[in-house]
Amino acid sequence: MESPSPCVMPDAPSSNTGAAPVRAASGRRVLVIGWDGADWRFARPLMEQGKMPHLSRLVQRGASGNLATLKPVLSPMLWNSIATGKRPAKHGVHGFCEVTPDGGGVRPVQSGSRTCKALWNIASQAGLTSNVVGWYASHPAEPVRGAVVTNHFQQAVATPEEPWPVPPGSVHPAELEKTLADLRVHPMEIDHETVSAFIPELGSGLDSESPLLNPKKHRKLGELMELLAHTSTIHTSATWLMEHTDWDLMAVYYEGIDRFAHAFMGFHPPRMEHVPEETFQRYRHVMEACYRFHDMMLGATLRLVGEDTTVVLLSDHGYHFDHLRPKGPVKQTDPVAWHHPLGLLAMAGPGVRQGQTILGANLLDVAPTVLNLLGLPFGLDMDGKPLAAALDPAVSREHVLSWELIDGEDGRPDASRAAEAVTDPEAEKEALRQLAELGYIEPLGEDAEQRVARVRRANRLCLVQSLMDAGDNPAAEAQLREMLPAGDPPELTRDHAPVLELLNECLLGRHALDEVEQNLQRLGEIQGDSGASARTLTRARVAAARGDAEAAMEMLRGEDAAAAGAPAFELQMAQLMLATGRLDEAEAGFGRVLESDPDQPLALDGLAAVALRRDDPAAALEHCLAVLQRVYFLPRTHLRLGVALRKLHDLESAILATRVARHQAPGWEAARLQLVSLLHEAGRPEEARAEARAQRTDFDALVAADLAARREADAAASRDGVVTVVSGLPRSGTSLMMQLLGSGGLPSFTDGRRKPDASNPRGYHEHAGVLRLASDPGVLRGADGHAVKVVHALVEHLPPGPRYRVIWMDRHLDEVLASQAAMVQRLAEGAQQRTPRDREALRRVFAGQAERALGLLRERRDVDLRVVEHAALLADPVPVLRELIDWLELDATPEQLAEVVDPSLHRQRLETAIDAR
Repeated sequence: MESPSPCVMPDAPSSNTGAAPVRAASGRRVLVIGWDGADWRFARPLMEQGKMPHLSRLVQRGASGNLATLKPVLSPMLWNSIATGKRPAKHGVHGFCEVTPDGGGVRPVQSGSRTCKALWNIASQAGLTSNVVGWYASHPAEPVRGAVVTNHFQQAVATPEEPWPVPPGSVHPAELEKTLADLRVHPMEIDHETVSAFIPELGSGLDSESPLLNPKKHRKLGELMELLAHTSTIHTSATWLMEHTDWDLMAVYYEGIDRFAHAFMGFHPPRMEHVPEETFQRYRHVMEACYRFHDMMLGATLRLVGEDTTVVLLSDHGYHFDHLRPKGPVKQTDPVAWHHPLGLLAMAGPGVRQGQTILGANLLDVAPTVLNLLGLPFGLDMDGKPLAAALDPAVSREHVLSWELIDGEDGRPDASRAAEAVTDPEAEKEALRQLAELGYIEPLGEDAEQRVARVRRANRLCLVQSLMDAGDNPAAEAQLREMLPAGDPPELTRDHAPVLELLNECLLGRHALDEVEQNLQRLGEIQGDSGASARTLTRARVAAARGDAEAAMEMLRGEDAAAAGAPAFELQMAQLMLATGRLDEAEAGFGRVLESDPDQPLALDGLAAVALRRDDPAAALEHCLAVLQRVYFLPRTHLRLGVALRKLHDLESAILATRVARHQAPGWEAARLQLVSLLHEAGRPEEARAEARAQRTDFDALVAADLAARREADAAASRDGVVTVVSGLPRSGTSLMMQLLGSGGLPSFTDGRRKPDASNPRGYHEHAGVLRLASDPGVLRGADGHAVKVVHALVEHLPPGPRYRVIWMDRHLDEVLASQAAMVQRLAEGAQQRTPRDREALRRVFAGQAERALGLLRERRDVDLRVVEHAALLADPVPVLRELIDWLELDATPEQLAEVVDPSLHRQRLETAIDAR
């Protein structure tokens, strides 16, 4: 592919919109390139042979290293975590598909599925211009400041002669559609010369009538041509936007390597047993050619943007290409089993340290790092951190509490517009077909009701795995228990097997061994022989946890290692040897695991433990660092590192390592005790005492929370499962109503995360989980007998089941808008004032939304609705409160509750608000 001509780098725009903080004048443009499935282990030999010169050059002039993935290793979840810096529980994307808003069908996840701001939303809010091309789950295009080409844009019609319309909603702004449409590449435009670079046999003088040259008869050829066309379309669209538009942030996602690998990695050398020799010879070169093709596109891109643009190249995971590939034909294997947990990361350009090796990075660190490179603060609510060691000292280290709390135009549609976004049914059907072919979802043959149930179950299991990956086993366990049917014993089917297996992992973590054994019996009844090996492994873990390592080892010795998956059994056996003090056998076992997979972090951690038992801290240090180069979130390795450093008389480093373990596992007593001991040894007794007091405070808080939860549960049980919902437009008095209900004895469903501030000095009384109501109706489980605040745009998503008493706060729209504007000014000084035209447009939008929400509530049979006028409540609260007390059966008098009403907080009055118009 020819390189586009270089363009002059435009000056970054300096204007800001909304109430976002003014960005630092970093003077940097940042280009983020995503290569799905790219793996250093595959790329580095090609780089050493000179076959990937552009990636080699990028690495030489910047920083690079491994990038650890998250679990589950599924692209839509991972690429949304990359774009947001948050785990799926926060960003809301829990799988490949989702249930449609009407609950009647399924569709691929969309841009509106994401429940928090992505990099391009934050950049837009800060007055920067972003171009986004091909990003996973970016359809329909968000109206950001800049341009968006979604992941539906490259889908082609059957033949080039057919009309090829741009899928609705796949390009923003719409005026770019015609130009970009002309740049698309159709699969039938891929010529034989191009194809022969991937399949040399096709360029070796075959007869023109040979079926091998006919993509309709040669299925793999057709697949290859489609992949080349899709990848080329993404590349031509991206490079055109790079050259012909001004931008500060460019994010381009290439799906090619992962899609090529799903189709052709089974034919890569060495030949797998099930692959015929002729087939192997035909396709053995495809994956190397694929990597070189991506390097060629990288070279064109780097020439285009120049070395004064900061480039961040990354992949979401690696891909097995050797003996670790799953055995058997691809169609018969789990596609996720091909994924390796380490992707690649390479950064170069202004703001990046040259020659730096990046250690311990994971996908969540990308967004905070990119924001700092742009001169913008990262959010403390992001689950990742900026990769400070790879950045120049001059790069911004600023942060804000959360970008979700900062108002401003960010290019995201509101909840109602997101649900009604323009989509292309044919494109959605094609995307679902492709996912089914790849093995990520079930085939579409079942009826709609079954599909909906299956997608809901699959997405919830994905959320559970993500929670467990984050170390939040209690939340995961709660989700899993809700997925099991009621009854004693419950009526279980094979669909419940993964629920029980994940539940056992949570139970093992808290030593609930009797329940694990009960679940193993249930699994045996519903699985039969199919899961026998996995159950044996779990039984061995139970025996080891009970202190009977000999029995555990006997179970493993009697198992067919090949059927069980030898590495998992070998690792478990080595850990048992370690637990029983058989250090030589443990070391040999961990070594065998590493022969199979040199990047296995638990095996490396096991070697560190062996070294410490032998009083060899230098070897332990080496093994610990090897672990943390691969996976940083492993508290026990940080603790072992602290022990090794202490033995090597490096107390300060030992304290730092132990603090990391303490941070990653706050409730881990061993980490706390080691930290206290180290601080005393270092002559810092005050810090040691503070650390000890902090643990006791944590414990007291846990006890108090547990007692409060029990009291609230008792109160909820007496209220017959009714949920009291307080709703209305933002700044309509919902927080005041929550305070009144709480004072009347009705507990609030709140997590306490959002603290009181100048806008709401008495608190917000909110639960952050309610923001996910559209994608996860389960967030209201546990709200029975409580009052819960639900913003107007989300009341349509209240799940059926409980009875609802809804209090709608009705405040004059002019006061609402004035109060919102005042809050924006308090959150971010210097925010631009809305023009009268903007205020009037916003007034119409809110009026329509309120009318729609009230209409939906009045139509529901499970809703008992009361409308409370904000002005009447403030002017004469007693009569209003008397009606509420009688309706809700609160334990208070109107006069008592009236004392809660503080008229001084009514700062945006109607006469003032009207003047502001």
